[in-house]
Amino acid sequence: MKTLSILPILSSVVLLGGCASLRTVNVAADPAMSGASVTVDVIPVTAASAGVETVSVHDYWEPGNPLRKSIAHETLQFGAGQPATQSVTKDWSSLHAKKVAVLADLPGVFQDAPGDADARRKVIPVKNAKTVNVRITSFGLLVETAK
Repeated sequence: MKTLSILPILSSVVLLGGCASLRTVNVAADPAMSGASVTVDVIPVTAASAGVETVSVHDYWEPGNPLRKSIAHETLQFGAGQPATQSVTKDWSSLHAKKVAVLADLPGVFQDAPGDADARRKVIPVKNAKTVNVRITSFGLLVETAK
């Protein structure tokens, strides 16, 4: 009988642990970007999608890119008629993601580089905060962690 009385406590701990892993990624376009059409993908970085950390951002946005087609991602559209701020809320840990990648198809000329060295890509550890704010600017993505 003592084992049965522990089950509700254990299930409460599991539920609370799940709530703690919930992460929200808020993506907002700077007012200066209001006329630009920008596509943003928010991607749980798992073993299957780890390539998003190093892929050429230019190649990632090419139509039919096999990596983009094969991985789970949420796509956000910014520009005329679209909200200036959009959010993606997921239980990233249930997806076995330790990081979240945000990739933007920004207008202009950018140098391809791996990881965060490319201004169009930010890779964010899931454990840092419950909410992360990403701002789209003409010179790249900026990340702020909200506690």
